[in-house]
Amino acid sequence: MDNPVAKVTKLKVVVNTAKNNFVNCEEIEFYEAKTGLTEQEKLLLNVFTDLSCSEVRPDATLQQIQALPGYFINVAMQLKNGTYDPWEKKFRIQEYNPYSTPALWGEQLYMKTYTDLDNPTGIYVNAGDELIVMVGDTYKNNISLQTIQSADLSGDQYRLQEGTNKLQIRNDGMLFVMYNTDLTSATAKAIKVHIPLTSGKVSGYFDLERDKTDAIYAELLQKATYEYFLVKGNEILLNLHRSKLLQWQPTEIVEYITMFDHFVNWQYDLLGLENIRPQLFNNHVNASSVNDDSYMWASNGQIGFGINALDEFMPTEKLYRERRCWGPAHEIGHLHQGAIAWTGCFESSNNLFSNYVLYKIGKECSNGDPLSVLADRRLNNRPFCNFLGDPKKEDTEIHMRMYWQLWLYFHRCGVKTDFYPELFKKLRNNRNLNNMAVGERQMQFVKYASDIAQKDLADFFEAWGFMTPVDETIDQYGKSRYTVTDAMITETKAYTAKYATPQPFYYIEDRKDGDPGLESMGLTGKIGDVGHYTQFKDNQKITKTPTYSASGQQVTIINGNEAVAFEIWKDGERKYFSNFVKFTLPEKLPIGQCTIKAVQADGKLITVERSK
Repeated sequence: MDNPVAKVTKLKVVVNTAKNNFVNCEEIEFYEAKTGLTEQEKLLLNVFTDLSCSEVRPDATLQQIQALPGYFINVAMQLKNGTYDPWEKKFRIQEYNPYSTPALWGEQLYMKTYTDLDNPTGIYVNAGDELIVMVGDTYKNNISLQTIQSADLSGDQYRLQEGTNKLQIRNDGMLFVMYNTDLTSATAKAIKVHIPLTSGKVSGYFDLERDKTDAIYAELLQKATYEYFLVKGNEILLNLHRSKLLQWQPTEIVEYITMFDHFVNWQYDLLGLENIRPQLFNNHVNASSVNDDSYMWASNGQIGFGINALDEFMPTEKLYRERRCWGPAHEIGHLHQGAIAWTGCFESSNNLFSNYVLYKIGKECSNGDPLSVLADRRLNNRPFCNFLGDPKKEDTEIHMRMYWQLWLYFHRCGVKTDFYPELFKKLRNNRNLNNMAVGERQMQFVKYASDIAQKDLADFFEAWGFMTPVDETIDQYGKSRYTVTDAMITETKAYTAKYATPQPFYYIEDRKDGDPGLESMGLTGKIGDVGHYTQFKDNQKITKTPTYSASGQQVTIINGNEAVAFEIWKDGERKYFSNFVKFTLPEKLPIGQCTIKAVQADGKLITVERSK
């Protein structure tokens, strides 16, 4: 404290925020502030370059070494003579970099929190061990040591100070240095920590930046003895069962961890973090395997995989085929979706990110239902939040296509290639998102998207059921009253009307028959014949005269391949659409009472006459 308080008899602790909304006070320790050097530390600095005791001074004499306490004589002689085992030394003497505070950035960025376990030591301890930890200059930063059992997110913490620290270990676990601070501070510098021989057991870990090669990885994995082996990438930590790594990745990891880094980095392409990461926010995503029959999941601090789920995306080549990348990319997307996620779309808005990962890999087409499903949902005038007519079920496979259509049009067609990054920035600037009623948040999304696009997107969102009045309780990851009124719709449309109307890209598709991966999804022949993104990108015109023939409710369009869709109008309103040149009208839309209109890429409607 700047102004110490004397004769304190009581201490009140007020917890304002807590990791995972959980607090458990097991023990509070009090320390007397250290001032100046102890006599032992003065002796140590005669021999070592700093109090981490990790390097002997070139001018240190044997007499000075012999004057040290016995334990330090052994350390000094091994360092001086070069007999300190290189493998042990690699992990026992490390410089630990400063990392940001993940809870702070999770809140600021509307994201789930990343891990704070960014500084592994590769050393594990057992309950009852006595540990000596020697720390160099901390630059007045607070650092500590934490024991983590298996795939846990937190464990016992032990405060460290400059110089020699003697710790009595309470529980088993791997050791992590906790060093979280403001990265813009002049004191945010690497801190050297030395956990000397006989203190804990070295199992090791692989650091992509430091170790670089598969050969080093294979050696480290073979030498490791702990149940888990940690692979540290630039963006993600893979804390996986060593047995699974030995089974699937015994000799190669560089390409694998690099791909997982890409899964995270590619999602940053959409998030607009270029002024934030890594200069302000540099924590890792933590991906761990767990000893249970669970599949895959995401939470604050971690994405997780049941141990047997690892078989789906190991070894490396599986990440490139059969959509095996989807699961990890989907879970990472859960960390990032907060600004575009509200009740009714928690399991679909994150698939913007996983579809983008599929696109970047470039080997398989995007995921999700065909647009014929949207046509059926809207035929029944269902609102977006309850397409299925069941408030407990999210229509994930078609919902995800809405987010992807926005990317296809603005990014892939080149209309506004910074659409999503700028939209995320605008959403983050609204610090009230999580306090808004879900219906209001839905309409706010329409306005913000229109602002960023500088386009009136009301028609687009109307096609997706955003402009359908609703007032019901949606029960998906908790209950929320979902209310969108006629007045809210009118006000939103009035707001967006100041912008020009874009192309009718609610008909846009990036898939077509023959695309790799389509057959495996069972969608061959189900995607549609028209509306490919290239038609929008090229602003294709209808130069031929489309006509149609009909047999009962079955319709065949002739000369229709230049259109992007065919709309079915009845009583002066659009009731249905198809992106096929052959389709069957629903029974509630008798062909004799309907008009068919071909939609040009620029939105122009051309009435399709019946052939004679």
